[in-house]
Amino acid sequence: MPIAQIIVAPLVARTIAEEADRLSADMKTALVNGLSTDPRLVQVTITAALCPPEGCATLCLVQHRASEARTAQIREATARHLHDILHAATGNTVRVRLIATDPAHIAACDSPEALS
Repeated sequence: MPIAQIIVAPLVARTIAEEADRLSADMKTALVNGLSTDPRLVQVTITAALCPPEGCATLCLVQHRASEARTAQIREATARHLHDILHAATGNTVRVRLIATDPAHIAACDSPEALS
C-alpha cells in the first residue's frame, strides 16, 4: 500500500519531468525492496508545486501500513534511500517523511485490473 506523493518546486520541475519515468521506477523499486511490499500495491505520484514551497525544494510523503516487520531501522533506511534518489535527481534540497498508518484505520479499493 505504500503511496508516495512527491511534490517538487517549480525550479526543479523541468529537471524532474525529463527524468520522471526513471525516477518513478527507482522510487517504486526502493519502496518494494525497503518496505517488502507487493509491487502492484505501490503508487508513486510526482507533481509540481505552483509556487516555491516553504522548506525543501522537494517533498516526498510516503504513507504505508504499519507492521512490526517494518521496524524503525527499516523505515529510516528506506527514507534515506528515497532521499538519496531524489537528491541525485534534483540536485536540490529534499525532505522525506514515511508515515505509518494502523491497518485497522485504512479502507481501500483498487480497480481489479490494477492488481493484475
